[in-house]
Amino acid sequence: MATVKVKGLNRTVSRLKRRKFLVRDNGSRALLNAAEEMAFTASLMAPRESGTLESSIKVDDIEENGSRISADIYVDGSLVNPSGRSLAKYALPVHDQVEPAGGKELGAISEAKQLSTDEIVGGGFMSRAFVEQRDQARTGIIASIRKALRL
Repeated sequence: MATVKVKGLNRTVSRLKRRKFLVRDNGSRALLNAAEEMAFTASLMAPRESGTLESSIKVDDIEENGSRISADIYVDGSLVNPSGRSLAKYALPVHDQVEPAGGKELGAISEAKQLSTDEIVGGGFMSRAFVEQRDQARTGIIASIRKALRL
C-alpha cells in the first residue's frame, strides 16, 4: 500500500472555511439591510392616524437555521395608539380593508401624508412594500454573496 501526502491542503481548506463564513456574514448583512428597507417603505405606505402604526413596523434580528437565513418584518402589536386602541386589533384590518387593498377610504391625516410622499399611502402596506423592494433585495443579497466568493 502506498501513502500519498498532499501539501498545501490545509491552506485551501482554511480559505474555503473563511469564504463560507464570509458568504453567510455578507448574506446575513445584506438580508438585514433589505428587510430594514422593506420596513421603511412599509412605514411610508402605512396609513396615518397618530403615527403609531408607522412606528410599529419592525425587523427582527437575523435568524439562522441550518443553511436558511431569515428576517421577519412585522407590526408590533403590543403598542397602543394615543386613543387607546391596540395595534394587535387595529393593524390587520387597516392593512386589509383600507384602499388600495380594500374598500375603505383614507382618513384626512393619511390623505395629507399622501401629499408628502411618492409612495401610495393606504392598505396593503406590508405586502406592497415587499413587492416593491424584493428585486432590489434579491440583487443586493446576490451581489454581497458574489463579493464574498471573489475574495
